[in-house]
Amino acid sequence: METNVGPFWSALERHGDMPALIGDGASLTYAALARAADDWAAHARACLPRAMPRPLVALEMGRSLPAITAYL
Repeated sequence: METNVGPFWSALERHGDMPALIGDGASLTYAALARAADDWAAHARACLPRAMPRPLVALEMGRSLPAITAYL
């Protein structure tokens, strides 16, 4: 799987085990958030036809750790 690059993703890697999101009675570190966002993106891509390499996807969701992970 291709790894995301850029300032945002580099910052996630730099902060590693520091808390990135806290809510819903749980928390995610920056490293865990980066992995979860990459995993969600890979799953979403797998659900789309290969002929759509960069599709536009609309998401409607609440304010929760899984929702924010999916948004990233």
